[in-house]
Amino acid sequence: EQGDRQALGAVFSRHLDLMFTAAFQVLGSRADAEEVVQEVCLKTLASASTFRGDSSVKNWFFKMAFNQALDHHRKKAARQKRRPCNEGKRTWDARECELGAWPAGTPVLA
Repeated sequence: EQGDRQALGAVFSRHLDLMFTAAFQVLGSRADAEEVVQEVCLKTLASASTFRGDSSVKNWFFKMAFNQALDHHRKKAARQKRRPCNEGKRTWDARECELGAWPAGTPVLA
């Protein structure tokens, strides 16, 4: 098992630049791309046995990084969309807010 981990580590290091580039192209942020690469590495450790060999390892890593970056982008966009509406105002106006964006305990004025 130790040999398997070392071999997988060597494969990771050969493909880190590729994974980073794929993630950065989607996200445009170095920090987010680095986070995605870490997530891909962790997922790969958990699922390395599922690699069927239908494509090259290079393509597998690229696709995993690209798809993980898309998921990261979607989740980040959803979080930003849910931020509180009417931020900084003393009253809350339902016409300026999206459904589900109310801070907990805030009375709704329709």
